Amino acid sequence: MPGPLPCRAAKALHWLPSCRQEAAALETILVDEEVTLRPFDVRDAAAFFELIDSNREHLAQWIPAFGFVQTLEDERVALRGMQTQLREGDIIGGAIEYLGHLVGAASISGLRSEGQPAALGYWIIEPVQGRGIATRVCRALIDEAFSERGAKQVEISAPTQNARSRAVADRLGFTLDGVRPQAFRCGGRMHDLAVYSLIAADWTSPAG
Repeated sequence: MPGPLPCRAAKALHWLPSCRQEAAALETILVDEEVTLRPFDVRDAAAFFELIDSNREHLAQWIPAFGFVQTLEDERVALRGMQTQLREGDIIGGAIEYLGHLVGAASISGLRSEGQPAALGYWIIEPVQGRGIATRVCRALIDEAFSERGAKQVEISAPTQNARSRAVADRLGFTLDGVRPQAFRCGGRMHDLAVYSLIAADWTSPAG
């Protein structure tokens, strides 16, 4: 089991208010004793923006959307959009809390798109990487998507050089379908994009 957060990591994290009554009542996923996935909430905008801004150099290497989040209002707009998609049932996911701290986000989108695979995306700040947080959260989300939301297939797309993100796909049993050359622009340059997929028939629920 991972130990306490080191001082350098604790300084990079942010506490979130524990009371999110309206959305959390039905949608919070208690991943395990350390990790919780709580629905996106516009009231978390300041905490998210501080987290993104203080980790921007690392995150912007792989996630172009962070280049558009330059102000607190930008983050509010983004979270309002995510809240709407949650209410409409198009996505599941939210804020990742590790030992009570906000450390990232994860979601599966496209759940209402007929004939199209759902898309799994996730990010974790660098100070707490290597603790299995992303893998644990994604496993819970995938199980929800297949078991409760009727998804037939989930995809993960990651730049080929993003070894940590690709390792999550491998650990969760995804199949590498192929690589799309120069298909993804981020950090001022083009990246090859590795595309992974997993179908419901091949998924083994953690619950057995």
